[in-house]
Amino acid sequence: MEAVRSLVFVGAVLLGVTGASGREVCLGT
Repeated sequence: MEAVRSLVFVGAVLLGVTGASGREVCLGT
């Protein structure tokens, strides 16, 4: 269960990072 929880956490963090980067690019242009 801990492994699944960590995987979900990592996935959420990656989504947040990519989302923030995409927003920055959109605002930059």
